[in-house]
Amino acid sequence: MRIVFIVAAHKLPEQLSRLVKRLAVRGHSVLIHVDKKTKQSDFTEMLGGCAGAPNTQFMSSRHTCYWCGFGTVLATIDGLRAAVQLNTDFDFVFYLTGQCYPLISMAGIEAKLQEIGEQSIISCFPMPIPWWPNGGMDNLQNRHFRIGSRLVIAPAPGSSWGRKLLNLIFQRRPYLRGLQPFYGSAFWVLHRSAVDFVLNFLRSRPDVLHYYKYSLIPDEMIFNTIIGNSDLPIINDGPHYIWFQPNNTGHPDILTAADYPTLLQSNKMFARKFDQTIDESILTLLDTHADEQ
Repeated sequence: MRIVFIVAAHKLPEQLSRLVKRLAVRGHSVLIHVDKKTKQSDFTEMLGGCAGAPNTQFMSSRHTCYWCGFGTVLATIDGLRAAVQLNTDFDFVFYLTGQCYPLISMAGIEAKLQEIGEQSIISCFPMPIPWWPNGGMDNLQNRHFRIGSRLVIAPAPGSSWGRKLLNLIFQRRPYLRGLQPFYGSAFWVLHRSAVDFVLNFLRSRPDVLHYYKYSLIPDEMIFNTIIGNSDLPIINDGPHYIWFQPNNTGHPDILTAADYPTLLQSNKMFARKFDQTIDESILTLLDTHADEQ
């Protein structure tokens, strides 16, 4: 079995290096995208820390990746294309960030993937979502774009002349023809057949990529929508353990050693979000657990 791991990184060079050393084993490949906003000193440290890791490449393209923004989608698509261009007969592609970490050994990950055959693991929930305001459709049908680093939404409430002008120019958009929108986690594992399907779909429907360019949180919708509208076999779930506090602000909790028992009981392959500057001991505990398997 061959796996390609796409890793999106923007900080914590030492933690990225530690992650890569857990992934680049047993002939598997790692493709790293570094946010264009990352400090040059951190980028240089990332390059040095991952130097010598087998089957590991830094992607030449670097996109500016804001939270909820479209840059993450572009980086992911570039990663999928790069995976195909590796000319390896891979079976699965994972999407991770530099703050994800495996909960089990690589042999354990391979065994879980062997069990699911040609299925992908990706969460796909049809929109509108009943418990969201307007079913979450505002994230799609209103336009979202940035002027510098500032997020602009239109149409949106407001009485200023600038807001009125924006609302006049940017009307609420109808959704894409022939598609049912889906929402889900940005973290998934796709079988090779699903990777090929996604790339072929994007080539045949450039309007879909353009539409999601102006949506909010597109990385949690576009791939889920493409897969959700296909006949591809999936496990409607995610490969990660992620914990959000009730009434969260959209950012998951930082996991620590206190979460270790929960992580082991989760039956997931990965978890996020870790930060070794807050608690490095949890990574050591997970390494020890994986090495003992």
